[in-house]
Amino acid sequence: MKPEHSRLIIRDLILPDTGAPLFAACQDMLMMVLLAGMERTERQWTQLLADVGLEVVGFWNAVKGGEGIIEAVKRGPVEDRYFNGTENHLNG
Repeated sequence: MKPEHSRLIIRDLILPDTGAPLFAACQDMLMMVLLAGMERTERQWTQLLADVGLEVVGFWNAVKGGEGIIEAVKRGPVEDRYFNGTENHLNG
C-alpha cells in the first residue's frame, strides 16, 4: 500500500458514542454473540486503523448509527515497522 496512491475504503456500521439506534445496538449484540466481534464507534475505528499504520481521512454517514463509509490512507515511514518485521504488533 503506497501512501501517495492507495486508499482503504470500508463500508460498515459506525456507532455513535452514546444513544445508538435500536437496529445498530442489535447488530452490535449479534456480532458479539455470533462472531465474537463488535460494531465500532468513530473513535474505535480511528484507533484500530492507527494501530496498523493507517490514518482516517474521513467518516461519511447518512444516518448516525447506521452504515457509513470510512476512508483511510497509510501514514508515513515510521508506521512501516508494523509491516517489515521490526515490531510484531499482532503477537504483542
